[in-house]
Order: sequence, then structure tokens, then C-alpha cells
Amino acid sequence: MQINRTQSGWVTESLTRSSDAISSAEQASTGRTSKVRSSRLPHLERLSNWSLIGATQQKIADAQGSEQALLQVYRQLKQLERQLSQSQQAGSQIREQLAKLDQELAGDEGPLNGDLTPKLLDEQPSRRQYRLDKVDLLSPKTSAEKVRLFFPSAGQGVSVEIAANSRGEQVVEQLQQALAETPLQVSRNEQGQLLFSVPSSDARWLDEPVLFSGEGIRVPAGNPVSIKLSAEQGELTKLSDGLSRGESHQEQQRLQKLLGTIESSMRELKKYRRQMLAQLERVKERTTQVNEQELQKLQQELQRQLSAADFQQGYSALVTQANVSRQDVVALLS
Repeated sequence: MQINRTQSGWVTESLTRSSDAISSAEQASTGRTSKVRSSRLPHLERLSNWSLIGATQQKIADAQGSEQALLQVYRQLKQLERQLSQSQQAGSQIREQLAKLDQELAGDEGPLNGDLTPKLLDEQPSRRQYRLDKVDLLSPKTSAEKVRLFFPSAGQGVSVEIAANSRGEQVVEQLQQALAETPLQVSRNEQGQLLFSVPSSDARWLDEPVLFSGEGIRVPAGNPVSIKLSAEQGELTKLSDGLSRGESHQEQQRLQKLLGTIESSMRELKKYRRQMLAQLERVKERTTQVNEQELQKLQQELQRQLSAADFQQGYSALVTQANVSRQDVVALLS
């Protein structure tokens, strides 16, 4: 019985030593594994490259979409050009198609601006344009007038002093100075009408009627007058409306101008797409180099860990203790 107790105590002590050795080896191994795993975490530069690849691919897709939209409009305009060369009248079907294309391709969600230039190539955010065609602020008057504009949807208003005998461009300049602290811009369209523009994100400024008040020279005196500005039409809708009114000669000139604009835009888009493709190839090449460097670094680190003395000693101790524990358990059971 004494021998059994001694043997049992020796086995217990051996198992304890084995367990401690195993635990120590596991901790060392866990620490080394954490280091290896940490080296596998995505590198910041690689994530940045992936993000750039995604953004570039999206720009290429947008350029292709703009090219397809321009090509669709170009074919329709060439068909109209052939028809007008045979007759001074355009069929109602073509006019309807032009207005539909203007709405679909040059609207807020379309890839083109109202003048058929690609939104993708704009340096500034797209803007909406509205005509002030119910109040004449541009004609010169012999007296000065203080005009106030209030934009209910934005909750802001401005006042402008229009000097006596001010003409079109002078009035535009005075209005622009008054609106300098707002997202609005003022200009004149081809017909000489006063044109307000606003970024699409701030369209609420002009989507609702604007309150005008004055002193009875340009704006009726008394209570503010609610005036709804008219959304400026796109070039295709203007073309369709002009043809409907029988203004064939004038609209043929517009047609030729639009065809030239489209051809120029197509060249710019192709150039832009080539630039994006070249950028994409450069980023992919850089990403591949980064991946190879990381793989090589990981292999070197793993090789260093495996050949390190502490790893070899820990591994040998683990194997030895495991063999001893196995022999002790076998002896105990027998």
C-alpha cells in the first residue's frame, strides 16, 4: 500500500508538472499565434487601395452611362435633322420623344444637365434653374425701389436696393450681392429673363412660391405677393416647344448647337474614361505589390517564429511531458 501511495503521489506530481508545462507552452504558443494573426490584419494602405478601386470603377460605370445617354439623344437629334431637311415641320411623335428624353436623361436623376452636358464632368454640384417671368425687375425705372424677397421653405429673406435707371445686368449684380449669403445665384437666360439657380440639395428654396414686397415701382405695394417661379426648361424641351410653334429656322440652329455639344461631350467623356482606366490599373498594380509584400513578410515572420530557440524548447518540453504523462497514466491504470 505504501508503494501504491508513493506511486500515486509520483503520478499526481508528474501529471501536475505536465499540466504546468503544457499550460506554459500553450501560453507561449498563444502569444506567438496572436502575433502571427495580427500580421494578417488588413493593412491600412490595402484598405485605402480597395476603396479607391471601388470609387474608380463607379466613375467608369458613370462615364459609360453618360456616353450611352448622349448617344441615345444624338441618334434622336440626327433623325430630327433628316426630317427637317425634307420638311420644315417635325412630327408630333418626335416632339414628344424629345420632351420625354429631356425629362428622363436631363432631370434630377438623369446623367445629363439641361444643356446636354454630362453631370459627371461638372466641377460644381448640379443646380436647378427657375425663371422669374411674372415680375419685371430688369426694366429701368426712374425711381429707386427697395425690394424684399422671402423664401418660406428656407425661413430666410433678403432685401435689395435697386437703383434708379438700373438696367438688366446692373439689376442682376445688385440681386446677386443681396443673395451672397444664400445658395442662390442670379443670371439671365437667352430670352433675357431673370434666372435664379440653386443646388439640387437646396431646391426647397425655390420649389415653393417666393414672397415679394416692394414700394409699388417694380413690385406692388402693400401685402407681400406670393409668386411661383417657373422651372427652366431643358434644351430638348425648348427644341420641342419651338418646333410646335413653327419656329423651324431658329430651332434648326439650336439643333446644330446641341449636336456640337454632344460631340464635344463624347470626346471629353472618352478622355475621362481613359484616365480612370489608367488610374484603376495603377491602383491594382500597387495593391498587388502590397499583397505580395505582406505575404512575404508573413512568411518570414512565421519562419522566424518556428526557428526561434524558445519555440523549439517549448515544443520539445511539450512533447517530453506528454510522453511522460502517457507513461504515468499507463502505469497507474496497470
